[in-house]
Amino acid sequence: MFSPAEVFSLKKKLRVVVTGGLGDNLLATPYFRYFRLQGRYKQICAVFPRQAMEIFDRNPFIDEHIPCGKKDIFLWALPEKDVDVFSPYVDVRRKTPSNFTSRVELSVSRSFNDNSDKQYFYTILSRHHGFPVQDMKPEIFTDPSDEAWADDYLKPWKGQPLLFFHPFSPLREKNLPVSLSRKLISRLKKYFVIFHLPRPDYPLPGVQALKFPVSPRKSAALFKHMSCVVSVNSFPAHLAHAVQIPAVVLFGPTNPLVYAHPGQIAVQSPVCKPCAGTPKIRRCRSFSCMKTLSVEMIAESVCKAASKGMRA
Repeated sequence: MFSPAEVFSLKKKLRVVVTGGLGDNLLATPYFRYFRLQGRYKQICAVFPRQAMEIFDRNPFIDEHIPCGKKDIFLWALPEKDVDVFSPYVDVRRKTPSNFTSRVELSVSRSFNDNSDKQYFYTILSRHHGFPVQDMKPEIFTDPSDEAWADDYLKPWKGQPLLFFHPFSPLREKNLPVSLSRKLISRLKKYFVIFHLPRPDYPLPGVQALKFPVSPRKSAALFKHMSCVVSVNSFPAHLAHAVQIPAVVLFGPTNPLVYAHPGQIAVQSPVCKPCAGTPKIRRCRSFSCMKTLSVEMIAESVCKAASKGMRA
């Protein structure tokens, strides 16, 4: 664990190792700001999965970037003599002796089980790691070309209320059923021009499909034009918070008390309790938590969020 004594050790370099998907990487960005403003390190290095490069590449609080493959990243989280290492999500230990003749075997475990908690994600993190971080707003830094791209792309719909819809995740248990997505779109297209990232196995007629991969920075620039974002608990929900636009977040197996950001509206199943990180989710085949979400409640929440102009 990364203790307060290690934070203030006055060493010259800090290495922050961020694992997980795009959402996990975005949620780790407040730590770079925190460590830089503490003024205790002359150099801060970020180690992260390659696909998350745009989340960190323009961050003014990072001096060195090391994009990694999935397996290599855990090696960077091992303790090092002259470098402080902070890994917010996982604890990494060496199983084998430290020598150059043996293969390195690692023990990797999640630092904490957060889904069963009743406190906000950042409160849990700060409590676990033993130091307070007051300003925990995630951030992503776009450049003028990203903003110009978004302005140009959205010209045909200038002046109209825009909505970004993201009903699926790499984890299938978070996915909103296609039938519910279509019913929701039918309700909302009366009020918004709806955009989404298409997926071949998830056809959604009646929305504007982004016809090419959109990078994290371009997504951030695009989101700034949206009246609201509707998303399952995944990267778009966290990105909406980072760029301070209204969001309605659809929760199934994950806990809204932990992962819904301040100002966001969380919609949760009335029949299932969060089960991510428990044996129950491995046995579940019905995913009733997502199937029982109310289209009416989601639609009402979207109109409420957009009309009030809430900011995350």
